[in-house]
Amino acid sequence: MDGEAEFIAGWARATAPAVALVTAQPLLDDETELPVRRWVGGHGGFPRPKLAVISGPPGVSKTTLALEMAICLASGQAFGDMLSPDEPCRVLLGVIEDEIDEIRRRAHAAVSSLADAPYLRAMVNKNLAIVDLSDCVPFFVVSPDGTVVETAGFAAYEATVAAFKPDLTFLDPLVELHTAEENSNSLMRPVLKRLRSLASAYDCASCLIHHEAKSGDGSPLQRLRGAGSIGGAIRNLISMRPMTADEAKEYSVAEDLADLYVKVETGKQQYARKAKPRWLVVEERDL
Repeated sequence: MDGEAEFIAGWARATAPAVALVTAQPLLDDETELPVRRWVGGHGGFPRPKLAVISGPPGVSKTTLALEMAICLASGQAFGDMLSPDEPCRVLLGVIEDEIDEIRRRAHAAVSSLADAPYLRAMVNKNLAIVDLSDCVPFFVVSPDGTVVETAGFAAYEATVAAFKPDLTFLDPLVELHTAEENSNSLMRPVLKRLRSLASAYDCASCLIHHEAKSGDGSPLQRLRGAGSIGGAIRNLISMRPMTADEAKEYSVAEDLADLYVKVETGKQQYARKAKPRWLVVEERDL
């Protein structure tokens, strides 16, 4: 088909009779009929069924934070003032860069502080599942014609979500899920749209673990690596940063201990007020 014929065919499709979209009135007669906004982990936690991100530079313990949140949610325990579940939640943690045994090692290190009673440990094993996705990724590839295509690995992941029925999923990290140019809005949008539609289809929140740009400048949203569509698609952003030398001096933290402190900020919170920055302290344990 030559250029002119292709243009004519496209114009014909665009001018074909269209069916009007369904419209909705903005106001209900009874305000109490509005559906309650739902969260995983209590108000201000993970909005359901939406996308969220935990971001930060390499080595700032993003995976560990996700795992500790998952342990608390699975056992129905509060995670500081960040999460306060009304009941135990089912959580699916999909890992790619770390082996299952490494995640188990970190889980054993964390559970003694977060959910140490035998019945709580049993609830963690019942409600938290770890799945190694290293042989399933990428979920999305860019075809020769420039379109984003789902792989068999994504189908396997979707089947896992359907079987486990999680309230929340973690995918760690986002960069391993696709072969798209990360700075391309046109390629990242369909990736994020499909992940969002999966969360909606199975009524779960989904949190992506993502890296920040090397410059580390600007707000948490501005520091997100890649296309602006990533920040636009998510409804909650948890940003992690190591303690700086100036902050260590401000809080009277010894220089050789500053690397144990991590600052956690709310970079985006679409449906609640942003929380004040928090400091988390790493506790070392030999296993």
